[in-house]
Amino acid sequence: MFEDTVMSQFNIIGIDNPLHFGKYRGLTPRDIIEIDPEYLSWLIGKGFKFTKEIKDTINNLIYNKQKQICVY
Repeated sequence: MFEDTVMSQFNIIGIDNPLHFGKYRGLTPRDIIEIDPEYLSWLIGKGFKFTKEIKDTINNLIYNKQKQICVY
């Protein structure tokens, strides 16, 4: 409860808070991570505030995706 109050007071989006805007309106970051983590990364770059958990997950997913691209 306290964490939810602090997050809403500072407009920080949590993993299970549905977005109220954009093409994924109504979905949570947990849902969006599965289908389009780059979208959340883009939002972060635009100044939207997300919890550390979300940022770390997105960074790991994008890093792992880049590691899979090999040029021989």
